[in-house]
Amino acid sequence: MLISCTRKMYGYIGGSEWMASHEYDSLFTWSGELFHADDGNPYVMLRNLDTGFPILFQVSRGTLVINSEQILDEIRKAFLAQGYDNDAIEAYLKEGEAVRFARKSDQPVKKKIDALIASAYEIGFDKAPSMLPKQETTQNRKKVISSDLMREALDERRVEITKKLNLVVPLKATLQLTPGYNVWRSFLLPPTLTMYEVHRVLQIAFAWDDDHLHEFRVGKHIRIGDKTEEEAGWFDRDEIYDESEVQLQHVAGLAASFTYIYDFGDYWVHTIKVEKPKFIPEEPVAVCTGGEGASPWEDCGGAYGFDEMMGILADPEHEQYEEILDWSGGIEEREFDQLYINARLLQEF
Repeated sequence: MLISCTRKMYGYIGGSEWMASHEYDSLFTWSGELFHADDGNPYVMLRNLDTGFPILFQVSRGTLVINSEQILDEIRKAFLAQGYDNDAIEAYLKEGEAVRFARKSDQPVKKKIDALIASAYEIGFDKAPSMLPKQETTQNRKKVISSDLMREALDERRVEITKKLNLVVPLKATLQLTPGYNVWRSFLLPPTLTMYEVHRVLQIAFAWDDDHLHEFRVGKHIRIGDKTEEEAGWFDRDEIYDESEVQLQHVAGLAASFTYIYDFGDYWVHTIKVEKPKFIPEEPVAVCTGGEGASPWEDCGGAYGFDEMMGILADPEHEQYEEILDWSGGIEEREFDQLYINARLLQEF
């Protein structure tokens, strides 16, 4: 829940944290103003960004402190007073329970709040809390009753929240090559995949043959790979965690990005960015959602060897052109093919 306050109201928020408003669903974003009535009592007017629904409440004259618990309580009371379904209210509050405050000056919204405050004076502060939501207002250039819009939004939100959804982790893996190449693949993966299974996803997506050693690195000190290779003496540095026991959700919770290295000779480095987890209605499966660029050939000498070979293939007059073409088979078969990758992933998992 985001409360975008005027500068005046923001001064009475304790321990507030600035948050960008675009990070919040508009249904969970409220604009607020603190003002004093003619009798000297302080009031807060809130207006919902999505529906225009207004909430008016009095704050303590002695302390003038506004906090997240009070905001949630006033929202609940205002919704109940309008006769909204209790389950829908609780679903709304549960999803928006982490309240943040922001000092944001939005003149069009400020004018609408000032108009609500003027209406409260006309109606009377004893009747305004129940009457204001039922007044006709302009929202998205349409004349609406904000209480009706909020009722529809709460009902819709309850259905959406109670619907069974499945968590997936979006990843984007970019192969580190010399300048001029842009080779990447993106995925939606179940968080319970082991890192060995993530290794298999990357092997398929980048058309590797899985004939060489590999490992994942998280930060400077965490290494994840094949324990049998460690026991065989291939890894001689820090302890390596077993990729068959570590899950993607564990790694995604540690860092915003991590590294996958394949073939310690050619040393193919893949930088993997962890994007914000999302919920989908479908059963989660490993799926490639996008990509670009042709994958290098195995054993071609790493990033610089690949660049040299691509330069030769671009020049049919080069003395090594026929030799490299015969060895590599050309680059066309290494181009990104999303349908083929997903068919392989479906077969694998």
